Amino acid sequence: SSGINAEWPLRPGASQETSTLFDRPIMTFQDEVSPGVVDHIAEQNKCFRKFLVDERFVIPNFGQFRSEIEEIYEECKEFTSGEITTYIPSLSMYHHDSWAVSFCSIDGQVFNVGDYTDMFTIQSVTKPILYGIVSDDLGQEKVHQSIGMEPSGFGFNKITLAYPSEVPHNPLINTGAITAASLVAPNMDPSERFNYCFSRYGRLAKGAMSPVSFNNTVYLSEKHMGHRNYAILHYLVNKGCIDKSLSSANLTEIIDLYFQLCSVEMNTETLAVVGGTLANGGRNIFTHDQVFTADTVRNMCSLMLMCGMYNYSGRWAFEVGLPAKSGVSGAILVVIPKLGALAMWAPLLDTYGNSVKGTKFTRIVQERSDTITHMFRNLNAERIQKRKKYRLRLCVDTTA
Repeated sequence: SSGINAEWPLRPGASQETSTLFDRPIMTFQDEVSPGVVDHIAEQNKCFRKFLVDERFVIPNFGQFRSEIEEIYEECKEFTSGEITTYIPSLSMYHHDSWAVSFCSIDGQVFNVGDYTDMFTIQSVTKPILYGIVSDDLGQEKVHQSIGMEPSGFGFNKITLAYPSEVPHNPLINTGAITAASLVAPNMDPSERFNYCFSRYGRLAKGAMSPVSFNNTVYLSEKHMGHRNYAILHYLVNKGCIDKSLSSANLTEIIDLYFQLCSVEMNTETLAVVGGTLANGGRNIFTHDQVFTADTVRNMCSLMLMCGMYNYSGRWAFEVGLPAKSGVSGAILVVIPKLGALAMWAPLLDTYGNSVKGTKFTRIVQERSDTITHMFRNLNAERIQKRKKYRLRLCVDTTA
């Protein structure tokens, strides 16, 4: 056979000769390889066969794509406006210049640039995952009896409910997320309940180089300074969104779980794998574990598109057109359905509470890239007309 020179994006710490694909070592062939060897490797690793034989990876020219992203990453270093959040004291310790981007495709194509090994708490990026947990457990109909699905038009920590339903507007603001926390495994004790959720985060991220972690310092900081969230909790009880018969201890457990899940810690590569799992319909791209049902992921992404970027969400949906969730730590997760996910972290925030660099980066990528595009970018008359002609031809052929 002819020689095979397979270019593959290297994982951190990998040599030029080896990389990993679905956590298995693969070879970068420089010399001629017998057909038997190729067949054996292809049989053992279906994804490698897809690349080696069929050449049908979701991003075929990954090297070029990576170069484009790295170029935009460098451009975005110049955006130095914004402020680091201070209402959670532990978050104010992040370095102003920190800037990281990671990407993970549904075929396991991963690359990182910048400070991608730095850990950060995901903060509000936890909210769609929390919603996914209760939706999978209880079903969307039951969850949405207690939580709405509408953009609020208010700040994420506004003490208000939707009218006339008198429930939180959606699960991606504090009222909705705290209500969702009250629905998680109510019969478990607090430690079991946290571990139940935390294991789901681990399953989403399985296959990343760094595991999901937990930052107890940030958790204690949130618990100590979270006066407004305590007020939201009691407001929800007063309005009947959370069971009024619960004891003070039970209510403390609910708000503690919310603070704990905001204090889950990752780096951008790990967060990108989480997003890649969502882009893959809830199935982990490395372990093939169906972490969330496809219906749950559809609902998660719908809410992220409408409500995921605080009061910038409408403009984001209009101009970027991709599901995303941001957090006040400076994290942004962008899910590109059936393609992959971008994870960014830069702690300088704009007036909406979104990362300045992360927001600018995604908008530039969406404008320039032919890979990461607005969900409705390809709705043009020429393509639609060609499709109509093709359908007509099929209809005529079938009739004949």
